[in-house]
Order: sequence, then structure tokens, then C-alpha cells
Amino acid sequence: MLAIQIDDPELEEFYREEYEEYKGDTPSLAQQFMAFLREQRIKRDVKQSMEEIERGEFLTADEVFDQILSRYASN
Repeated sequence: MLAIQIDDPELEEFYREEYEEYKGDTPSLAQQFMAFLREQRIKRDVKQSMEEIERGEFLTADEVFDQILSRYASN
């Protein structure tokens, strides 16, 4: 079981109120939380990708295709 500690009394109260409202529907609440976590991960990954592009750390489409061809052309 995953335990999460909340150090913000206001946030903890909000969570308790939401939990009481959805207590009978726990899977739905868990699914919503997982969707939230996925969304946060996507936002983080996009931000990281944009920062890499700004630093010039990317491959062009031609470079990607050249790597694919060189990897699989010898097989």
C-alpha cells in the first residue's frame, strides 16, 4: 500500500473532504489520482524536451532515419 504524507493542513483538509465525498467510490478516486499523476508526468516530460530542444540537444528527422537504416540495413 502506498502512503502519502501531507504537510499542508489546508490541503489535508481538502483531501479529507474530497475523500469523504467519494469514499463509497474509491476506485474512481484512485483512477482520478492516477490520471492526475500521468498528466503531471507528461507535463514534466514535455518541459524537459522543450529545454533540450532549446539547448540544441535533438536529432533531425534525417539523422533519425539514418540511424534506423544503419541499424537495420545490415540485418
